[in-house]
Amino acid sequence: MFETHTITELVVRRLKGETPPKHVGQLSEAHNIAELVVRRIRGHATPKELEHLDEWASLSTDNRRWLQRFFDEEWLESRVRAYLEPDLDANFEKLCDRINDCRAKRQIRRARVRTLERVASAAIIIIIMSLTTYYFVKPPKATSQPTASRNPQTKNKMPGQSEEVKEISNKEMPGKGGYRIFETSSDDQKDAQSYNWYSTPQKGFMENEPLPDGSFYWLNSGSSIRFPKVFGPISRQVEVVGEAFFQVKADRLKPFWIIINNIAVKAGAGFFNINTYAEEGITRITAVKGTLYIDKDSILSGQCAEFMGEKLLRVIPADGAKVSAWTKRMFDFKNDSAAYVVNELARWYGLIVVCKDKECAQTLISYEGSRDDDVKKVIAGIMTQNPGKINLKVGDKNIELSR
Repeated sequence: MFETHTITELVVRRLKGETPPKHVGQLSEAHNIAELVVRRIRGHATPKELEHLDEWASLSTDNRRWLQRFFDEEWLESRVRAYLEPDLDANFEKLCDRINDCRAKRQIRRARVRTLERVASAAIIIIIMSLTTYYFVKPPKATSQPTASRNPQTKNKMPGQSEEVKEISNKEMPGKGGYRIFETSSDDQKDAQSYNWYSTPQKGFMENEPLPDGSFYWLNSGSSIRFPKVFGPISRQVEVVGEAFFQVKADRLKPFWIIINNIAVKAGAGFFNINTYAEEGITRITAVKGTLYIDKDSILSGQCAEFMGEKLLRVIPADGAKVSAWTKRMFDFKNDSAAYVVNELARWYGLIVVCKDKECAQTLISYEGSRDDDVKKVIAGIMTQNPGKINLKVGDKNIELSR
């Protein structure tokens, strides 16, 4: 393994604008790490590159300490200044020390060679004497006896996937639905990272839950979140399916990444809502308070970015109170399409949507009420607040939308 001072020199040279010569082997790996560090300092590193740096840092305590220290601006500035303004006296002393070390190592090497020569000579004499004794003083032949055969038992390896997933809890809370807790771990020794994975069913709900860094998250019904039990030294990364709300703690040395399908969202300190239900067809990423960064685009407080797949459709103003109402166990629909409202009700109450009028699905309606209310009471409230616009009926398993 190469030493960290090698990477330090490579990083500083890159920051100075120099292009270090290419190498192979361990030095090539050092170049790769140095390039990732430079991209991290300049803010160009992707989540995959940050994850690779985290893996490298987890290989040893020295790597982790060096990487954390390297993102200290004062220390980095001092290292760059040291390279730009070298101390000639100190460098001369270091050169003399290296020369003396080389001389000492050469003397030790010579002494070892002399010792090996003596040992080899003694070994040759012993071998010659042993052969002479064997041929001239032979021992009597032993009678042949059967020998016991020892076949070591091979351990059976359990075949399986590289990542094991097991359910470790299933919690039900009165009035709050519930959630399932999974634990994932890798069989690969090179990737010993273990993860927490939480999943909520219909009418399931998680609120104000802590992340390893002191940030918090909320999880809506029919959603899941996955994150490491311990964040790496240079980044914090979570994966979301469905809808989640985050209160992100500030940490300038470890950016917070939210992975949604193939979209990587970098979050500063603040409050953010992610809505990526598959049945909606559109992913909505809202900055309630704070700034989000998606590629080269910035999503400011009070803005919502809408994506179809990985394509950014538009950035529109957002009502933070409306977007985050579900975290307070409230419905807050304001000029939303009937299709959106019905899908939200179906996810929360565990129903199947039956739409008998596609044009009616685009009708805009409004409603405010508690999610703890019975579904029939909620539907009656929607019909009362939007007279003549739509007709809703609830069966045992279905919610029917018509004109």
